[in-house]
Amino acid sequence: MILHGSDAHNGPYGLNEPTRRFLRADADVHVLVGDTFNLLEHGWRPFRHSKTRDEMLSLSEGKTVVLLEGNHDPREWLLEVFGGTHLIISRTDRLEYESAVVLHGHQFGGWWAFMANSPGTVSRLVPLYRKLTGQPPYTPGMFNPSKPETYNLLVWLVWAQALRYAQKVGKLVVIGHTHSPAKLLSGGALTPVLIDLGKMGHRMYAVVETKLEPWR
Repeated sequence: MILHGSDAHNGPYGLNEPTRRFLRADADVHVLVGDTFNLLEHGWRPFRHSKTRDEMLSLSEGKTVVLLEGNHDPREWLLEVFGGTHLIISRTDRLEYESAVVLHGHQFGGWWAFMANSPGTVSRLVPLYRKLTGQPPYTPGMFNPSKPETYNLLVWLVWAQALRYAQKVGKLVVIGHTHSPAKLLSGGALTPVLIDLGKMGHRMYAVVETKLEPWR
């Protein structure tokens, strides 16, 4: 069993409890689906000899733990911190299984940082994108009401593009990135075509049963 969790956002001063809980969960392989570490905010150097690194190596000892890159922890910086250890840093930005593709999700929202500060642009873009692509309507009630409306519009855009990708590859797509846990169905389907893992603290994990090791 391969267990996937996302967006733990650990700083250099020790692992947070959601990450510890995830690593202690019973699984053959633990996959951290990006933004496990806030390398973008701190830089990789404070992590190189940090409590976070020590705890990560200790809790993962004897286990198969895979790190996927996110927008806060790019692969080259993960290698600076954990290269040469027993942790596996995926060669690619996504894991492709027989029936699912797992990736952080920032690939569907490279414009996120800019647009998060441009609410007018977001409000105009969503109706246009929906009209051009035929995506389902944005419904405020499907998102976290504690989040600003602009943020939820951005989540919708990420999901819309991720759903198109799911249709293209014909597989379940699992992402993180948005911090908005959800299972999205398509049409009359009974099984989800898109799973958003939200944040690690949401305890929403995705399980894949396979013998494939796409991270190698």
